[in-house]
Amino acid sequence: MGLKGIFELIKHSKTGDQRVVRDQLITEVISPILRNWGYKKKGRAFLKKEERIVKRLNVYSSSWNSKNEVEFIFEISAKGPGVDISGERAEEKWFTLTKDTDLKRISLEVREHLIKVVKPFLDKIR
Repeated sequence: MGLKGIFELIKHSKTGDQRVVRDQLITEVISPILRNWGYKKKGRAFLKKEERIVKRLNVYSSSWNSKNEVEFIFEISAKGPGVDISGERAEEKWFTLTKDTDLKRISLEVREHLIKVVKPFLDKIR
């Protein structure tokens, strides 16, 4: 995460809308990782076509989110010959953002979760 991104996260996390912090986390942490894996961003979802299968990773937000607290989880879908997965979770791991969240820690947790849990799950889909 770049210095500009850290300042943006801090500015919004302490006094502002946690939904903005989530979106900044997507931009600064999640997007670069998934871009390196060949995914293209569309809203809060990331798509990748592998041969005849389209994989989708969605940053799903809780319906109970508010400006003061945001929870999100990664959901995976895939469509293609012999593959029809919708809204699967590699692990039931929710991430929570509040004004007291340690942004460096959550950024590292999200990164680690993507690499160690989500990527192996995505790689198994063939």
